[in-house]
Amino acid sequence: MPSAICRYISSRVAARTQKPTTDEVVQALEEFAKSVHPDVFDAMATEILGGNRALGPSGANKAARRLLDQRWATFQGRMGAISGKAAISHLSRWSQEAFGVSIAPASLAESLLAGEIPDEMAHVLRVVHNGRVF
Repeated sequence: MPSAICRYISSRVAARTQKPTTDEVVQALEEFAKSVHPDVFDAMATEILGGNRALGPSGANKAARRLLDQRWATFQGRMGAISGKAAISHLSRWSQEAFGVSIAPASLAESLLAGEIPDEMAHVLRVVHNGRVF
């Protein structure tokens, strides 16, 4: 997805403005993920506790820590753990400041190439498009 975001910004940047690199987009996403790590942990612990009150707060925290540590081990895992809406909002502010380009989520989605759409999302879109229940 960073390459799609890079391509999106690059296609809208002013001619005299330097275009972003994929590495810069990845770095912006990594910085955002690091900044929301405590919030992600809290949300996971709350969700785990809500699903199993018998764990108690300490048990829910331990389970959340294990789960988050597993997800946080890879870039894809970190991106899957954070709020996509919040990440796009952060990237839009970053892109506006650095390149003069705001990111509109709908326009970004329209600019995705077929291979850039995660399999799970593509499946949901096909089901909705075909009017099936999933």
